[in-house]
Amino acid sequence: MELRSGIYKIQSKIKPEKLYIGSAIQIKSRWALHIADLRKNQHHASKLQNHYNKYGEDDLVFTIIEPCLPPFLVIQEQHYIDKLKPFFNSRKRADSIFGYKWSKESKDKLSKSCKGKIPWNKGLKGIKRSEEFKRKRSEYMKGNKLNKGKHWKWSEEQLEKLRGENNHFFGKHHTEESKRERMRTIRQKKAA
Repeated sequence: MELRSGIYKIQSKIKPEKLYIGSAIQIKSRWALHIADLRKNQHHASKLQNHYNKYGEDDLVFTIIEPCLPPFLVIQEQHYIDKLKPFFNSRKRADSIFGYKWSKESKDKLSKSCKGKIPWNKGLKGIKRSEEFKRKRSEYMKGNKLNKGKHWKWSEEQLEKLRGENNHFFGKHHTEESKRERMRTIRQKKAA
């Protein structure tokens, strides 16, 4: 199984002390979503948006800090927010609606509020691609090892950072409550 989820940071080259910490289930596509919002001047983190407007896209670097299984994303994201104190993050608490079950009442309320509104993706279906684009994309995907069912490969350097006293969780223990919560989340995922 390929591990696609993890914790990431967006960091300024000019001002490296300024960074954003986030987590994503599909981490490789998350950067594209950040960039799309920044380009439209609609990013939820106003400090990051202002920095982007002033210094541009080339100043920001996207880096995966730690691959992480989905049930542990919020815990690990909070760890890095507490540790690194990111300047660009609007909120200092990590949270997620991953695995949240919406009530029928909430679904109906949301549906009612969206009636009559034009969907964000209207008109985007059926994009025509040139033959050259299709050929280039095909060539690119043939060399893409991530699409061939490969497992996540850890380098020795990455493994060394996770071993023994180098591990951020070294000497710490999960509470009984957090263990029960993790097991509940895993069971819910399996049931879904």
